[in-house]
Amino acid sequence: MMRSANSASKPSSWTAWCRRSPGRCFTARLAGNLLSPLPYSVATHSSPALADAVRRFAAKHRIDVWHCEWTPYAQVLRDAFGSRLASARWSVMAHNVESLIWRRYVETEANPMKRWYVRRQLHKFEKFEQWAYSSAASAIAVSDDDADLMRERFGVNDVSVVENGVDTEYFHPQRDVDRDPRPHPLPRQPRLAAQPGRRQPAPQ
Repeated sequence: MMRSANSASKPSSWTAWCRRSPGRCFTARLAGNLLSPLPYSVATHSSPALADAVRRFAAKHRIDVWHCEWTPYAQVLRDAFGSRLASARWSVMAHNVESLIWRRYVETEANPMKRWYVRRQLHKFEKFEQWAYSSAASAIAVSDDDADLMRERFGVNDVSVVENGVDTEYFHPQRDVDRDPRPHPLPRQPRLAAQPGRRQPAPQ
């Protein structure tokens, strides 16, 4: 069936509704995720279109190593290759041990219903990270603490540590602009949490 350019570019009724009511749309997505075995952030960062793009790229290029720069992206490879992923070489970069963050959410969430939902996300992330870290040819952490956690909690023996760093020869203070000579200390009391809009109080 032929479709006109205007009809092809017209957003779906779901997309249009989400644009009109983003808050309700987000709530609906969270509710829908209850039926998925994947954590919400994993499910929302994978799609059939992305998996198909990976397959088409693999068909045209010789790939030495697939690299997932964020743990949830490992699901894209699993969607793209299925059981064939076991014979591929791929690595996963854990900028955070995500389940540790969600465990902290469970511990600090005061609303019972939200805590119930967050706990489900925690369990999903623990299962997903167990698969990702143990299935990848190489698991990479950004700190020794995260590497130890990946070994102890998920039984991953081969974990490399690549610390986050800054090229100080390239990124350095400018000397050709006027600056306020007064010091600007960082706040000492609160600890910033990973969840937007939330902070953890400092221990008394």
